[in-house]
Amino acid sequence: MRGLERIMCIAGAVLCACASGSDDPSTRPSGDSRWGDKLEGQRISVAVENEVITPGQPVKLTLTVENVVSDPVEVAVDGDALAQFRIKVIGPNDQECPLTRYGKSIGPPMARPPRRIVTLRQHEKSTWSLNVSRAFDMTLAGDYRIFATRTVRTRADPDITATLTSNTVVISIKEEPPKEE
Repeated sequence: MRGLERIMCIAGAVLCACASGSDDPSTRPSGDSRWGDKLEGQRISVAVENEVITPGQPVKLTLTVENVVSDPVEVAVDGDALAQFRIKVIGPNDQECPLTRYGKSIGPPMARPPRRIVTLRQHEKSTWSLNVSRAFDMTLAGDYRIFATRTVRTRADPDITATLTSNTVVISIKEEPPKEE
C-alpha cells in the first residue's frame, strides 16, 4: 500500500505543476527564443519589426509556421493572421488587451472549416503579417508581451487537436519626449 500512496502523491504533484502553468510562454524556459515548442511536426514564431515604438506607431507582427519533421505537414492558410491564430497581447498592466473594433470584425480564429490547405515539406514555412496595434488596444505606454497559439489536427488522429504555442516577443511603447521650442 505504501508504494501505491507514493505513486499517487507523485502523480498528484505532476498534475498540480502542469495545471498551475501559464499560457504565457514568456513564463517558461525555452531553447530557441525565436520559436515556440515543437508539436505535431510544427512550430510557430512571432516577430516584430521594432521592439521600441511611440504611441500610435504601427506594430507589425509576423507569424510563421514551420514544418520541423521530415514528413510533409498540411497547414490551413485561409484568411489573415487573426483567422489562423489566437493572438494574445498582455499590456503594461498585466491584463490581456481587448480587441479594437477592427479586431472584433475579423472574428474568432478558425471560426469556419479551412478552405485552403498547403503542404509544407521539411523546413518550409508559411507566414502571415498583422498590424497588431490596429487589432488590439495598445494605447498605454509601457511593455507589451505578445504571443500566439494555433490549433492543429494531430497526425495520429485527425479528429483530435493539439495547441501550438509560439515564443513571446516584448515591445515597449515609449512616450515621446516633449518637443523643445
